[in-house]
Amino acid sequence: GKVQAGISGPLVEDSLYGRVALSYRDSDGVRPNRVTGNNADAAENFSGRARLIWEASDTFEADLRLSFDDDTTRALQFIDTAPIFHEVAPGGPSLGVAVGAFPAFHPFGATAVRGGPTASALFVPGQAANVGNFDIEPETVGTQGNLDGIDERSVYNISLQLNWDLDIGTLTSTTSWDKIDEIATGEQPIRTADRTQVNTQWRFSEAISQELRLTSPDDQPLRWIAGGYIVQTDTFLNATTLLDSNG
Repeated sequence: GKVQAGISGPLVEDSLYGRVALSYRDSDGVRPNRVTGNNADAAENFSGRARLIWEASDTFEADLRLSFDDDTTRALQFIDTAPIFHEVAPGGPSLGVAVGAFPAFHPFGATAVRGGPTASALFVPGQAANVGNFDIEPETVGTQGNLDGIDERSVYNISLQLNWDLDIGTLTSTTSWDKIDEIATGEQPIRTADRTQVNTQWRFSEAISQELRLTSPDDQPLRWIAGGYIVQTDTFLNATTLLDSNG
């Protein structure tokens, strides 16, 4: 489902204007995880935007913008996409008959299977085995992983732009603050069905930037622009890997 709402208009006649917009999206997903029984691509998003414009005079304007974006979805499911990796579901029974294979010239040779006993008979390493190119809809293929995975991300931004119309041109100052918080965890592939490799990553990033530029009037035959930009970014990035070999 998706819901959006917005409102805008003058707060002070001929001087101060505002706008607010909100958006919410929710999807149950269409690609199933054959092991957990849950959909591998379920997603939820909530975002918002706000803006204030102050036209203080004929020569000065201020533009303030704020935004946030919160995402919750799955992570790392692109790795174990059937019919690519596991001969059987990790830690579980076989999934049925094979539905595809890598071409014989592929680096993985003939080891790509989804399906238990039939797979071992059809796909023998070192032998040419290619049952053709399969065009399968995502909701009919699914993924194979012990974990559904989690990806939670929040993005925030505040920016302020100031414009002065001068005799020499337009002086513009843009100040911006950005922040990203994200955690993702899910299963990476192992060529053994009874093991789970869990990868987790944290990312926290914050940036402050300042731009100052002077632009020539637009009624001149020769246009020019001069300015400078500086940014400071602080980022924390941490990744861990856990190998579970006994369930």
